[in-house]
Amino acid sequence: MIPGRMTTRGRIEYHFLVFGRLSILVIEVKYILGNAEEPLNAIAQVIAECDACDYANDRFGFPPFPIYGILCDGSTFEFFSFDGSSTPPTVSRGVFCPPDSKPLDTLVVADYHGTSDAKFIFSLRPVCETLFYFFLLAYKSGIEAYMQRSVLKGIREGHSRESTPDCKEARELACQAWTLAVNAAKKAAARDHAANEMAESALEHLQQSLAAVPASFKRDINLLRSWDEEGVEFC
Repeated sequence: MIPGRMTTRGRIEYHFLVFGRLSILVIEVKYILGNAEEPLNAIAQVIAECDACDYANDRFGFPPFPIYGILCDGSTFEFFSFDGSSTPPTVSRGVFCPPDSKPLDTLVVADYHGTSDAKFIFSLRPVCETLFYFFLLAYKSGIEAYMQRSVLKGIREGHSRESTPDCKEARELACQAWTLAVNAAKKAAARDHAANEMAESALEHLQQSLAAVPASFKRDINLLRSWDEEGVEFC
């Protein structure tokens, strides 16, 4: 986590959300309407924040690991990856290749009030799946980062230091969950009913991975306790 005071007012607001074992930094950049440069400024802000997170990780002794960023303006989503291990750092933007369509660099959610429920859900599903994929990547990278930091700390102290069996089990289960989730998505795209069973297996592996994470890495925060009922509005 980035140290220092988090701002919660003004043009740029910072909020930390913690769900289970995953910490998410949410940054709200308020647009200046009518300014054609705002989308580019928003992307620049994403890159700057990723660079700051990478710097913070380095200060806490973590080796360079990808930082994942999601840019949303309320209806469109763009997905980014920041790799600080290269010089200069590498920034990538996700590209989607729908069947029988040209590649897309954004996912768009249909207007809820201007379309049917079916079309709205159809547009929302790939966004939800990609968000889950990104969060799973971040979780898997976090486990690997803690494991490597433990090894590097042992080297600096002049002795061999391996990761705990719990960490290794959590990483292995997370990798299996990621593989199962990706394969389930491929089967779903091919209208293969085996996708449902594979997705359930991916979720089971993820839950087992969470349970295997060493107690020293865990935060006592439950997803349901973090739910803000008053913040949810139904149309």
